[in-house]
Amino acid sequence: MAAATISIEQDQFCCPVCLEILRDPVTIPCGHTYCLDCIEDYWNRTKQKDQYSCPQCRQVFNPRPLLSRNTVLGEVVEKLQRTGFQAASQHLAKPEEVKCSACTGRKSKAVKSCLVCLESYCVAHLRVHEELFFFLSLSSSHLEVKFYIKLAV
Repeated sequence: MAAATISIEQDQFCCPVCLEILRDPVTIPCGHTYCLDCIEDYWNRTKQKDQYSCPQCRQVFNPRPLLSRNTVLGEVVEKLQRTGFQAASQHLAKPEEVKCSACTGRKSKAVKSCLVCLESYCVAHLRVHEELFFFLSLSSSHLEVKFYIKLAV
């Protein structure tokens, strides 16, 4: 049987509160997932007692939900960390670094710039750009050459 491959976006396994890889992940009733400590701290700091909400979708829970560790997700995160998986915040561009042209919101650090379209791309968007560029090159009547500048990391 052939091994299956999947594409994983880093932010899928990062806590929306601390922006780090999930530690002791818990899923609250609306379906969003947080680090256990992050969501407990968030709820402990809430001004309205007996009104506990999701930091993302703002759904209100009353009474405060009981939290238990999402063991399957926790195991997946642990395995990903062993493979060198890093939190999205570690890939965000610092003020002095070149930012990805395709990222929306908080920009990731660009790793290459395309000399054809004059845009810079992070690892994730570079892959998409190369796939699109390859498709366009195949569909044109002449062979186009890709030019990239590798940016200092």
